[in-house]
Amino acid sequence: MIAVPGPVLLDLNTQRDLFAAEGALPLFQADKLVDPLRRLFFFAQRHHIPVISTRLHNLTVPGHRSPGAGKIVCVPTTAGYQKMPFSTLRRRTEWQLDCETSLPVEGFRTVQQFIFDLPGLNPFECPRLDRLLSEISVESFLVLGAPVEWTIRTAVLGLLARRHKVAVVSDGIGMWDPY
Repeated sequence: MIAVPGPVLLDLNTQRDLFAAEGALPLFQADKLVDPLRRLFFFAQRHHIPVISTRLHNLTVPGHRSPGAGKIVCVPTTAGYQKMPFSTLRRRTEWQLDCETSLPVEGFRTVQQFIFDLPGLNPFECPRLDRLLSEISVESFLVLGAPVEWTIRTAVLGLLARRHKVAVVSDGIGMWDPY
């Protein structure tokens, strides 16, 4: 079990396709999210707050009425797949898509950030991330990222079901549908 004495930042899908103006499917008012997110990551790095990050991998946009429905975004060979530059910390470990559940025994002692590739919008579909979020002992999770319609909502409900304390950083969440 990994134990963290303070909060953990749960960063969901802060990628260029979603947060950059030139991205394949930018979020509603994505430009207003970048500065608060940049400050939050700077704060986390400076105060050694552990960060668990996710990255969408070949996502087919759900829905049937939205302009981007059926479009494939966050393709690994494109710039849009990359995390926003400020959201990757120097000491990190990245895991590509796989079905393994192994985690490093040392936890966050040697790295500050874990980055997981997600097969879909549900963060608990990644077995390794699901295991980490189920077994970690933390003070609370600070949740940020996008999209609030799927990933944020699923993550918050899943963490609450696992009896974790959760706080959503309202200045740091994005959505496709403003309504």
